[in-house]
Amino acid sequence: MFSSLTLTYLAPLFDNLKSVVSSQGFFPLFLFIFFNNARVAFLSILLGPSIIAPYLFIFTNGIIIGAVVRAATPGTLFLLLPHGIFELPAILLSFAYAIKIGRACLFHRNKLTDAYAEGFIVLVKLILPLLLFAALIESFLITVLR
Repeated sequence: MFSSLTLTYLAPLFDNLKSVVSSQGFFPLFLFIFFNNARVAFLSILLGPSIIAPYLFIFTNGIIIGAVVRAATPGTLFLLLPHGIFELPAILLSFAYAIKIGRACLFHRNKLTDAYAEGFIVLVKLILPLLLFAALIESFLITVLR
């Protein structure tokens, strides 16, 4: 029941996403995917001290992933794997650093600057490259299989 309700509420989002995806060539699609995912990763790290934001991001992503898995056919799920192998760990890593920053804000204020610095170093050196690679794979698959 929950998955059906979720799909009902997410249908307009998916329809909007389909229109964007179907009208774009490879490079604009790649940029759209990369910057959207990079924005989520950046905001989750930036909003770490808000405590609730990282958990809200995790919850929202879980709902969206669950709805996609519920609505997808086995063939579609197979197509999600190549980019998901890189995208999901990158996004989850950004959530983990957001939680780490939030904990530093709550319990170790003197280490907040260090936690932010570490989070943004990991963002630049690991998370963004993973998201870049995932966006390349995803936009290529969408363009080829369209």
